Amino acid sequence: MPIKLPSRGSDQFQLRLPDGMRDRLKTRAENNGRSMNTEIVACIEAVLDRDGEAASASGELAKLVSELRGTLASHDVTQRELLREFRALSKLVKGEE
Repeated sequence: MPIKLPSRGSDQFQLRLPDGMRDRLKTRAENNGRSMNTEIVACIEAVLDRDGEAASASGELAKLVSELRGTLASHDVTQRELLREFRALSKLVKGEE
């Protein structure tokens, strides 16, 4: 998704960076052909998008666990079997299988 460049009328925020981070940002911005400001905005956008995806995946996992509990409740299963099923489901959601 293309990044919308901030205009001069956009909100401004003064930021203190740890030693060395400005140089890292400058190098990254140059490598990506962007200004430092646009690079910072791109980094923040990437983290916020990733957080949204993680929250969505977490909600989907909770839904699947609830469905699994409902399905297994109708069967005579032990706690160990339930745990094994949950771990398998968790690996599927994480893409490990």
